[in-house]
Amino acid sequence: MIDRKQSDVEDEYERNIENNLLEGIIHPKVVRWFKENTNTNKIPPDISKAKTRYVICKSCDKFNDTFKTCSLCGCFMPLKTQLGRSKCPENKW
Repeated sequence: MIDRKQSDVEDEYERNIENNLLEGIIHPKVVRWFKENTNTNKIPPDISKAKTRYVICKSCDKFNDTFKTCSLCGCFMPLKTQLGRSKCPENKW
């Protein structure tokens, strides 16, 4: 597995968010925020939390980069990291 800088992972996360908005798989709350704040740098706390979780997932050896899933729980991580009550099976977040 290749180590990536956190900023590279964050940039990829933001590109994925934009792509996923078009595909309709991002939580509606996030979609609404992006529509309202496309020209601002402020990130609301719930998005910051999801972003932090996703960065942790991307750095885990259990993360399947091809399918964006966790090999332990099988979840699609761009979505699971947005769910407030969800938990990492490795207790990393």
